[in-house]
Amino acid sequence: MEPLDYRNQICADVDKAVLVPFRTVDPIDGWLPIVAKCHDNVDQWVKLHPGSRAVRGWLAYVNYGVSIGYTAHSVVQGSDGSLFDLTPTLGPNAWRGPFIAHRGSDALFCEMVKKLGQEIRCSGNCPAPELTFEDLLAATSSIAADDTEATSPAGKIS
Repeated sequence: MEPLDYRNQICADVDKAVLVPFRTVDPIDGWLPIVAKCHDNVDQWVKLHPGSRAVRGWLAYVNYGVSIGYTAHSVVQGSDGSLFDLTPTLGPNAWRGPFIAHRGSDALFCEMVKKLGQEIRCSGNCPAPELTFEDLLAATSSIAADDTEATSPAGKIS
């Protein structure tokens, strides 16, 4: 599969995204999940808990206003079929957005992460264009100009 086709598929699946609850886990032989190590955490959990399996996918983690950023992420599917996220975040109130499950093998997931990077941006069900620093600067300048005009004294031509 080509990276652009994969990105299109992930964005097309936005309406299938689910909120995956965080679950605090007890230490097992001194092991606890580590922040920002979701793939390793899930792999270790699955090794220690037969009947559970790793689910690779993309977790919404930031709202850019015109698009949502999804980061490569892994969660656990327990033996009862329920999904849970065992990877802690830096802050206890960090936003955990919806999760889009990857369709395909772990090898395909790893290949796409390598080719696309850790983030996919979607605008609705469509891939969002990548924003450059220049794009952000231009948008900020445009907003600042609009604010200046909106606050100009009545009758004054800007």
